[in-house]
This record gives sequence, C-alpha cells and structure tokens, in this order.
Amino acid sequence: EGLFGPDRKLVERICLTLQKKTGLQARVGVASTRFVAATAASLATLGAGVIVPPGTEAAYLAPLPIDALPISQEAHQLLTRLGMLTLGQMAEMPAGALSRTLGTEGETLHRFARGIDDRPLTPQFEETPLSAEIQLDFQLEQLPALVAYVDLLISQLAAELTAAGLAAGNLILEIELEDRRRLT
Repeated sequence: EGLFGPDRKLVERICLTLQKKTGLQARVGVASTRFVAATAASLATLGAGVIVPPGTEAAYLAPLPIDALPISQEAHQLLTRLGMLTLGQMAEMPAGALSRTLGTEGETLHRFARGIDDRPLTPQFEETPLSAEIQLDFQLEQLPALVAYVDLLISQLAAELTAAGLAAGNLILEIELEDRRRLT
C-alpha cells in the first residue's frame, strides 16, 4: 500500500494502464496467494478486478466448482463420483484423505481448495537498459567534482525512470579514462 495505495486503487491503475498502453481490457485478481489471485482474476469482469481480503480465501473459494482447480481428468471423475462438487466440500475433508486417494495431486488440490498456495510468485521483468553519458574535454582531478557529475547523471536517469513508471534494479557506473581503459 505504501507504493501503490489501497488494493482497489491498484486494480484500477492496472486496468487503466493496460487499456491505455495495449487497448486490451484486463481481469485482475488480488489475493494473498497465487491460486486465489488467479481464480479471482478469472472470475472478474473485463476491465475490473476482484479483491479477496487476507483470511477470507477459503470462504471465497468454497462455493466454486471443482473445475476451478487445475485438476486431472482422473481426479475430477473420482471426486465427482464421491459427490464432491465444490471447493468447500474438498476443503472440509481431512488433510490426508485426498492425498491417500490421489497422491501428490490430492494434497495440492486440498491445499488450493483451502486457499493455501505457497508457490513463489516470480514476476517476469523485461530489462530495459537506460544510460546517461557525459563527455568531458578536461580532466577531473578532484573527487567532489566527479561526484557532482555522477549525481547529475543519476538525476537524469531517475527522471527518465519516473516518467516511464519504472524502477531500477541495478546501477552501473562506467568511467573511461584518457588511455581508453574502463573502470566499472
């Protein structure tokens, strides 16, 4: 919230930005876990989002059909034969019951039905290198003068980042000396 404001504002910003930049309408899900957020996004209307507050994941998922899970055909058939049609019904089962019947898939499905998903979220970032350069036709012999020029370059890059709505992950300072050696 310190960076983007309340969840509702974040959802609005994501939807507006995507529509403005791509012409596409987004479906956004905000939740404390990947599975719940993805499920919420799939149920959102175009150009809007669904927010699932922390602690309400299981209640949000409970009325949904088992088809909302990433489930194999065999598991789906078995659960349907057992009369298990909703995620709430799955969540109420004892923890080991599904894993005894369906193995690892059963354990994963049971956790998802309860809103538990500890898979890490690994966003994909497109690296967009930015650079700024100053060529001096005189020698810098004092460290404070060098620091002042570096500060100027950093200010220029920061302004570019801010204007583009980006953040920096790395900053590399490269200085080329008169004899063409480079210090990084």
